[in-house]
Amino acid sequence: MYIIRHMTPDPITVSPATLLPEARALLNEYHFRHLPVVDEHGKLVGILTDRDLRSAYPSSVITDSERRLVYERVQETSVSEIMSTECVTLGVDSTLDDALFLFDRDQPGALPVLDGERVIGIFSNRDLNAAYKTLFG
Repeated sequence: MYIIRHMTPDPITVSPATLLPEARALLNEYHFRHLPVVDEHGKLVGILTDRDLRSAYPSSVITDSERRLVYERVQETSVSEIMSTECVTLGVDSTLDDALFLFDRDQPGALPVLDGERVIGIFSNRDLNAAYKTLFG
């Protein structure tokens, strides 16, 4: 079974220049945890996760003055500064078994699906579980 039948097509993406508050707002608004980062041609250049963002924002255990300083810095920080550039991906001909292997080996939360170098979808652990549930009831 091919993942292209179970992926989320045309995922929301951001550019490397997107500021962290905008990326955070997208993740919160659409209730997902991964944002592919693409250049002006739709080529994948990285991935930003909710974990990356949580790490960038100030800790709740620091003082208010320290928190304000960190928050000000975050407001001016672009996605390119904290995104992961080593991305594990799937292609249009990838199968559920290919995805299962990559999820097991590399333990990502989601895998961008590429047609050549262009992002056409995203396939998450939830998508994999739903696909196997559909197949095996």
